[in-house]
Amino acid sequence: MKMRQFFLFIIFLSGFSEALFSQSTAQVITPNLASGSSSTAIWRFEINRVQAVYDATHWTSQGIYGPITIKQLEWRAHSDRASTITYPSVEIYIQPANVDYSAVSTTFASNRSTSLGTPNYSGPVTVNTGTAGTFIINIPLTVPFTYDPSLGTDLLVELVILAAPTPATSTSISCSDNSSTYKASVVRSNGSTTALTGTISQFAPFFAALMTILPRMYPLVAVTHGA
Repeated sequence: MKMRQFFLFIIFLSGFSEALFSQSTAQVITPNLASGSSSTAIWRFEINRVQAVYDATHWTSQGIYGPITIKQLEWRAHSDRASTITYPSVEIYIQPANVDYSAVSTTFASNRSTSLGTPNYSGPVTVNTGTAGTFIINIPLTVPFTYDPSLGTDLLVELVILAAPTPATSTSISCSDNSSTYKASVVRSNGSTTALTGTISQFAPFFAALMTILPRMYPLVAVTHGA
């Protein structure tokens, strides 16, 4: 009887572990608040560098307490976009921030936890047509990024526009308008991708992350049973 109970217990654990360690996909919009304003200083008509730092609680407040793999980034139109725009050369870097969103530095390197290496995306980007509130910029990452918000480290998304778009016009996208309220900050250098410093702004772009929620691995626990 005890042997039968032991095998039933093993079967139960097997089914439980399958549910515990399975992956799921989700879309999370960050910051986790309604859009406060708009900005044309992110996806601009000319070259620029933008660092955006987002508080880790934007994910944990939406029920994400473990590691995720970000596979695609999307930006939302604040106003209607009637024609497409093409950027010939864009780079995106994602990494844990070296600072809290509330204490970003005007020096780009100070906000990074590591020096820039292989970009998570490098190539052309198309701004699609669409109405206000739709995600008109959709970029599948060539190098997905794994991030664990439960560690409390903020997320840094760095956008580098290396060449002016065609036609040379900016796009109005949804942004925050207060760093304290939206728990996000931006450092940007409009008109330059090589400047070592930028200007701090409260207009952090809203973005959607398409991601895989990874299983959280727990230590094995020894199970004993009587004779």
